[in-house]
Amino acid sequence: MPADALQSGCKDIARQLFENIPNIDVIMGGGRKYMCPKNMPDVEYPTQSKHNGTRKDGRNLVEEWTNKRKNERAHYVWNKKQLLSLNPNNVDYLLGLFEPAEMSYELERNTETDPSLTEMVDVAINILKKNPNGFYLLVE
Repeated sequence: MPADALQSGCKDIARQLFENIPNIDVIMGGGRKYMCPKNMPDVEYPTQSKHNGTRKDGRNLVEEWTNKRKNERAHYVWNKKQLLSLNPNNVDYLLGLFEPAEMSYELERNTETDPSLTEMVDVAINILKKNPNGFYLLVE
């Protein structure tokens, strides 16, 4: 973000996601590097510096989310195997970040490591449907 935007109090999209709407039950997509401190190696691509964290404020938003929810049934996952191994009955909060930047198109997706949109939606619905008051699910 431009320096003048930061000085005016603007928050980047990653901060907005966690701070402006703090009670989202399920978040999935790409964007790990925008959640982690600058130069922090990516969990999936630790030797590829282009995927390192980019946050200039030094914050690790994944760690903050995990710490905030440490006494709740919350899980952070970053690959397809972890996501599909979850038992939705034992999960109330889920943060799934499957790529350092944007998710790949379906035809270009690594089917071994990255979940499909259908798989992500299925897990989300199975977690959210436990709420007796219903739920709102936005899939983009």
